[in-house]
Amino acid sequence: MEEQETKSRRLTKSRSRSREISIGTSIYDVWALPEEEVTHHLNTDPDTGLSLNEVRAREKRWGPNLLRKHKQKSIWVILLEQFRSLIVGLLAAAAGVAFWFGEWVEGWAILVVIAINALIGFFDGAEGCAFYGGAF
Repeated sequence: MEEQETKSRRLTKSRSRSREISIGTSIYDVWALPEEEVTHHLNTDPDTGLSLNEVRAREKRWGPNLLRKHKQKSIWVILLEQFRSLIVGLLAAAAGVAFWFGEWVEGWAILVVIAINALIGFFDGAEGCAFYGGAF
C-alpha cells in the first residue's frame, strides 16, 4: 500500500511539479490545501505579498520571474502550417482521386473544403500570434 502511494506521489510530482508544494517529506497539490496552509508554507502573505528580502532570495535561487521569448512566426509560416495535418493530406488525396476519375465537381468541392479550413486556421493562428506579440 505504501509503495503504491509513493509511486502515485512520484507520478504526480513529475507531471505537475509547479503546482505542488512539499511539506516535510510529503508532496501536496496546492489546490487541495487550505489557503492559509499554502501561504504559510510559501512564506507569503495574501494581503501584502512577498517581502523585498524574500523576493531577492527567490530571484537568487530560482532566477527572474519572466516568460521566455519565442521566435515570431511570419504570415507564410502560419499559412503553411494549415496544410500540415493528416486530414488535409487525406482530403488532398481524395481530391486527386476524384479528378483522376473525372469527378470534377467532387474534386473541386474537396479543394474548397481544404481552402476554407486553411483560411479559418490561418486567421485563428494569426489572431493568436497578434495577441501574444507574434507576427502582426
